[in-house]
Amino acid sequence: MDPLARHPVLWHVAFTESWPSIQEHGLLSAAAIVKRWQVPADQADQLLAQRRPEIVRLEHPVHGVAVLRDQAPIQESRLQSDLRDGMTVEDWFRLLNSFVFLYPTEEGARQLAEKYSEQADVTLLRLRTSSLLNEYRSTLRLTSINTGATRFSVPRGRATFSSVNGFRKDRVAEVAVQEQVYDLDAHLLSVEHLPQQVAAE
Repeated sequence: MDPLARHPVLWHVAFTESWPSIQEHGLLSAAAIVKRWQVPADQADQLLAQRRPEIVRLEHPVHGVAVLRDQAPIQESRLQSDLRDGMTVEDWFRLLNSFVFLYPTEEGARQLAEKYSEQADVTLLRLRTSSLLNEYRSTLRLTSINTGATRFSVPRGRATFSSVNGFRKDRVAEVAVQEQVYDLDAHLLSVEHLPQQVAAE
């Protein structure tokens, strides 16, 4: 059975400030953003090979604004003990940063959107699963865990991300596309801009 058959729609959470650049370039992985935004090598290594404790905003005179999500939910000491396949912590962060992440449920996407809406305006994208599969099956990966958090200790490694045909778990937690989804209009169903939620004093 197709593991995505129960998920005809996939969701992506972005910062509204980066929406103009997303419209121009599509959805880019953190590694692809850092490369296109011409981030200096030393800063690029820091952003891609280490945990990002906070949101990172990048500006480019031509490409505009891109925003990298934080990786605050990852506890490095727990991650270290969870890693398999000879992976290092640096390897794991580089692996995560090579993907564009999509979510198979509206509930999960909205929970993430609500978290970030406490800090900024957020944009929620709905994408058609079938067309993404047709276009990106060779670079699309599935995982049964939340790869960006270490609240629960589970083995992690290269085998954490599986091809669609090789996926054998009961539940898809995340969908990841390597490097980019460049032809966004071909897959986009709707765009919802969510204003920042200002905490009451």
